[in-house]
Amino acid sequence: MKKIFFIVFVCAFSKIGFSQISPFIPYYYTQVFKNDIQLKFPWLGGLNSPQFEPVDLNNDGIEDLVIFEKEGERLLTFENSGSGIGYSYAPKYEKNIPKINGWFLFKKITCDAISDFITDNKVGSSIVYKGFYNANNELSFTIFQDGLYYQGSGGTSINVYTSVIDRPAIIDMNGDGDIDLLAFSTTATRILYYENQKVELGISCDTIVFKLVDRCWGNVSESGLEVPLTLRDSCTDKPPQRDLFRHSGSCMEAYDIDGNGRKDLLMGDVVLQNVNFLKNEGTLSYASILEQDIAFPSYDVPVSINSFACPVIMDIDNDSKKDMIVTPFERNGGENYQNVFFYKNINNTSALNLRLQQKDFLVGDMIEVGSGAVPRFFDYNGDGLLDILISNENRKIGNNDGEFFISLFENIGKIDYPYFKLVNEDYLGLVANNLNGPSSIPYFGDLDGDGDLDCIVGREDGRLLFFRNKTNGLLADFEFINILKNNLNTEIDIGQNAFPNLVDIDRNGTLDLIIGERNGNLNYYKNIGTQNAPNFEFVTDSLGKIKVGFSSFSPGFTAPEIRDFNNDNKWDLMLGNINGDVLFYNNIEDSLTAKWTAQRDTLLVTKKTSRSTFTAADITGDGKLEIIKGNFSGGLELFSQNPPPFQPVGIKQNTLDLLAFNIFPNPSKQEIYITLNNTRNTMPYNVNVFDVNGRSVKTMLWTIGETINIADLESGIYFIQVSNTNESGIRKLVKIGD
Repeated sequence: MKKIFFIVFVCAFSKIGFSQISPFIPYYYTQVFKNDIQLKFPWLGGLNSPQFEPVDLNNDGIEDLVIFEKEGERLLTFENSGSGIGYSYAPKYEKNIPKINGWFLFKKITCDAISDFITDNKVGSSIVYKGFYNANNELSFTIFQDGLYYQGSGGTSINVYTSVIDRPAIIDMNGDGDIDLLAFSTTATRILYYENQKVELGISCDTIVFKLVDRCWGNVSESGLEVPLTLRDSCTDKPPQRDLFRHSGSCMEAYDIDGNGRKDLLMGDVVLQNVNFLKNEGTLSYASILEQDIAFPSYDVPVSINSFACPVIMDIDNDSKKDMIVTPFERNGGENYQNVFFYKNINNTSALNLRLQQKDFLVGDMIEVGSGAVPRFFDYNGDGLLDILISNENRKIGNNDGEFFISLFENIGKIDYPYFKLVNEDYLGLVANNLNGPSSIPYFGDLDGDGDLDCIVGREDGRLLFFRNKTNGLLADFEFINILKNNLNTEIDIGQNAFPNLVDIDRNGTLDLIIGERNGNLNYYKNIGTQNAPNFEFVTDSLGKIKVGFSSFSPGFTAPEIRDFNNDNKWDLMLGNINGDVLFYNNIEDSLTAKWTAQRDTLLVTKKTSRSTFTAADITGDGKLEIIKGNFSGGLELFSQNPPPFQPVGIKQNTLDLLAFNIFPNPSKQEIYITLNNTRNTMPYNVNVFDVNGRSVKTMLWTIGETINIADLESGIYFIQVSNTNESGIRKLVKIGD
C-alpha cells in the first residue's frame, strides 16, 4: 500500500495542456477539528494583520463584516445572520470592494444613507468611493472623489494629509449630523481636526468640504516615540516645525466611550502594545483631553498585542450594543496567533463597559500556525487516507519567542470524503529533540528502498535533515540520522530557506532532489546512487533558469510542487513564490537544461497572498486532484477539480442507514421532485438544503409525493439532505435562473 503513495497523484486530466484541464475551484466545507471542536472557517487562509470593518453588504439592514488581511492584501467578506455571533463566509461580495491601500473605512458620507468607502491612495491623501446596491442587492462602489479636501487660505482646496501607516478617525465629532475627520499632521506630533462644512455652509449633501478648525485637537501631542501623550499642550507654536521622523504611525478610533456626549479617542501606536484611551472633557465644539488610560481597558484585561494595536468599535454579537475588536495594524508586525481581541460591551447605557471574551476571534476558527504555512500530504498511519502536515516559519504569542513546529492533522474521514483533526503539534519530534527552527519543511520518499517513506526536512539555514522511517508496521516511525550530504561527503547547503522535493526527475529509477530557496531559484541534485543508497550530485542552482525576486532585499522564496498535472506522463511544476503567485511549467523533464516558460491561466485562481506554497494529491478517491495552498498568514486554502458533495458534521460517526433518493428535474428553476429508491411509508421526512459553504439555507418537512419549491434560492450548487430518525442521504442540486 505504501508504494501506491507515488502514484495516487496521477489523475485523469486532458492531455492537451493546462488551459484544457478542468480548473481547480475553492471550497470551504471540508471539516477540520481542533481539541474536538469543529473549526468554522478552516480554509480561509489565517490572519496575521487583519483590519475589521462593519458594513451592510446585502441591503438587509444588518451590518455584515469585511476583513482586510494586510499580509498579502487578502480580502474576506462575511454575512451576518443578525443573531448572536452569526457570521458566515460569503466570498461573492469581495469582487465589489475597491483596492485597499494601508487602511480602509466604511462611512456614510453622502446623502443616500448607503455606506461609502475610503482608503489611502499611497501618496499622502485618501480616495473616496460612493456606495450603491446593484441589481443583486450587493454593496458596490464607484469612484466619487480623488481626495478629502479642506479649504486653505485664499480659498484653495488642499488634500487632507493621510498615510498608509496612519488610519484617521472619521465620525461626526460636533453632533451636527455630518462626518468630520481627525488625522495626524505632516509633522506627526499633533492631531488636526477637520470640520465638515456641509451644515455650516448649507451645501449639497453630496458635496464633501472640510475646514481645518483645530491644529491641536484636545491639546495633546506626541513627543517622539514616547508614551503617554503630552496633555494640556499649550500649542502656542501652531503649526510646529516639520519633523517627519518623530512619528511612525497611529490607528485612531473616535467614539463616545464614557457616554458624556463628546467623542473620545482610542489610539494604537507603532510603539504601543496597548490601546490609549483619551478622555474628552471638553464640549462639542472644543475638545479637551485631561485624562488618558494607556492600558485600556485598565478596569478589565488591558489590550496587549505585540506591536501596533488598532481598535475598532462595532456590534459583534448583534445585541445592539457596541463592542470592541483590536488587531495588529502593522503588516506582519509580531503577534500572529492570538491577534484578534474581542471585548464585549456589558453596559445597558450609552457608555462602554468592555470585557475581554477571547484573543482569537474568528482566526481561532481557522487553520492557523502563525506565519509561513507550508502544507504536505502524507499518510502517517498507513490507513490509506492522506493526512496533512503543516510547517511554519514562526508562531508569535505576546512577547514570547517564536515557536517553530510541524502540525499533524489526521484524516479521520472516508476515502471519498476526508475531514481532519489536529492530533500533534510536534510531528517528527523537532521540538522535543531540539531540531526545530523556522521553516522546517518536510518531504517524503523511499530513500533506502525498504518500502516505506523516509523524510527530509529543509531548514531555514539552507541545509537538509534526513529522517529514516524505521517502521515495521503501518504507523510511520522516524529516526533522525544526520544532515543530508552530497556525493562529496559535504553537507548540502543551498544558502537559505531550503524547500525540498523528492522526485525522479530524469526517470532513471532513483529519487532526485529539487530544492527551492530564498534567492528565488531552483537547485537540482541528481541521485547517482541506487534505490537503496542515494548519492546526490550537484548539477545546477538554476534549474529551468527560474529566477523570482531580485536580491536579498527582494527575495523570491521558490516553493516547488512537482506532479504530472495533465496526465501526459511528464513531470510538471507548480511554483509558489514570495508574491503569492501560482506559476505553472509544463513537461519540465523534457528540458532540464533549457529555460522554462511559466504559464499563467485559469487552472488555479486564488486570492492574493504572500509566500504561496502548494501540495497536491487525490484525497477524495475520484481520480481528480485536490490542492492545498499555504501562505505567509499561517493558514491554508483548499481547491479541487471536483469538490465532493457536502456532508453534515458528524455524518461519519452516526449510525443512520443510507437513504438513496433521486432529484428531478436537476438542474431546476422553480420546483423539484424527490423519489426514494426503495419503498417507504408516507411519514414526513426532514429536508435540509445546504449551500456550497455548508450553511443550511432552507429546511422543511416533506412527505412522499410533495413537490419542493426552490424559487427562493439563488442560482448555484446546493446539497439536499433527506433524513428521518433511521436513515439519511445527500444529493447535489443545481439551481438555475429564469
